[in-house]
Amino acid sequence: MKHNKTCARAALLILSALTLGLTSCDKAEDQKTTSNVAPAPADLPPAGPAASKTSEGYVEVADCGQAAGWAWDSSTPDAPVKVDIFDGKKLLSTLTADLERKDLADAGKGNGAHGYQLAIPESVHDGKQHTITVRFSGTGTDLIGAPKTFTCPKANP
Repeated sequence: MKHNKTCARAALLILSALTLGLTSCDKAEDQKTTSNVAPAPADLPPAGPAASKTSEGYVEVADCGQAAGWAWDSSTPDAPVKVDIFDGKKLLSTLTADLERKDLADAGKGNGAHGYQLAIPESVHDGKQHTITVRFSGTGTDLIGAPKTFTCPKANP
């Protein structure tokens, strides 16, 4: 049984890595993604205290359509955690990571209900570069894969 959990965790890490890699390659013609460009420190949200050492999470996608991934705390494996999603220094939303995901349950991440998803607001569709950061709520700890930088075309009036 321990071997199966280890394999499931490895599969989840590989899946997360592939998802991260695919989102940077899977570009729509009208969307420019520049995930490899590090934002200037002044463009990031202010730092807070560190998250628990048992907290783990990933930003699997952040683009013109959505910011999504998962977050959990292994010390309370079935309890949802909250994440803060920023555009630069501006807090877009605080979400409870409680969406059910079979891949997380299969990987031994508690009950698997640790997903989050936010529709990116139309205000981001302005032709300017935006940097999305996802953090464990109330901390300065980014989820793995954050920040992500992209530019969305201007929305049609």
